[in-house]
Amino acid sequence: MNKISLEKGRVVAAAGNLVRIRLPRTDSCRACGLCLFGSGGQGMILETENETGAGVGDRVEVELERRDPLAAAGILFGLPLLALLAGAGGGWLLARAAGFSPDGGAALGAAVLSAGAFFLVRRRELRRAKRMGEGIRIRRVLSRPGSSLPDPGREETDEAGL
Repeated sequence: MNKISLEKGRVVAAAGNLVRIRLPRTDSCRACGLCLFGSGGQGMILETENETGAGVGDRVEVELERRDPLAAAGILFGLPLLALLAGAGGGWLLARAAGFSPDGGAALGAAVLSAGAFFLVRRRELRRAKRMGEGIRIRRVLSRPGSSLPDPGREETDEAGL
């Protein structure tokens, strides 16, 4: 079962009813699994519906559905590894049965199935990225740039400057 995590971010773009929010990497990133491939340590940018009327520059609190990091690691590393082993074994057997070098067949089979597995993992990630807004919701606007009114939900700026 997925858990809900609250994070703070800043709206970096808005178009129609969609906004993009930049979230800095925090300690909870290790347990999330939301970004399967990561983003170079700079945090991530998420897109979601704008139900709160947040604008560019607004600091917002975001509700995220946390994913299982073990499942993400299994897909990212386990599937290509299994494909590598299956391709090597299958290629060895096929090459030997066809009268070719079993070692060459194992190498070719491993390369072909590994490439296919990486393609499938990448395709899955791209499809998931299109649906990424499904588990994300802006809970509230914490502060607006240039606002002179104190926001009761506003907290101190964190080390990422948000």
